[in-house]
Amino acid sequence: MNTSPRDKSDKQRKRKERIPRQKRNAIDLTLLSGHLLGLPSPGIKLGYTKESCISRVIREEVLNSLPKDSYLKYNRRGGIIEIGNAWLLFINFGVGRSHHKYRNEFLDEGRRLTFTINPAREEDAELFQNLLLSEDSTTCRKSVLLFIREGSNDKFMFIGDCKCLSHTDTGDLANLVLELEQYDELKTEAGVGYRNIVSNQNAHQYDD
Repeated sequence: MNTSPRDKSDKQRKRKERIPRQKRNAIDLTLLSGHLLGLPSPGIKLGYTKESCISRVIREEVLNSLPKDSYLKYNRRGGIIEIGNAWLLFINFGVGRSHHKYRNEFLDEGRRLTFTINPAREEDAELFQNLLLSEDSTTCRKSVLLFIREGSNDKFMFIGDCKCLSHTDTGDLANLVLELEQYDELKTEAGVGYRNIVSNQNAHQYDD
């Protein structure tokens, strides 16, 4: 079918009349602080995405006050996210078994677990420096909040705050041993789901 010169002219005019798509504003998460006194109880499942966990840490009124054309800027594929007053760590055990260099393992019946970082990456290095800060340091140490799930089809579970007990260097990577600050709460009935994950993952380790 042939197109007449008039039709071509109409199409060209419509292209010029199209309203350009407005760019959305990126909100850096380091500019937003979490409501650390209003965190969920350890052992509570929050949601399937990292953003569902972030929304439970940062005050709802803060998120609702952001411009409608904005979005939260962070690495959606990474396991380390920084906000204004805390670091958020995410572990997906279902994925971890296929990436042995970054394998996470439970120790001492789940009181501790390993977490692998790459200090060559900026966010990993900054997290590492934060974890190494002593209690008498003049620099304020940010809280480090842990979220885990057993697989991609599961919701992330909030585990609470953690601290670094030790670390070992393996080539370009550093293996951290993290201790859960609210472990005693996870030993109660509220922590049944967490203890099941620990048991299942320890069984996988023996199978491997």
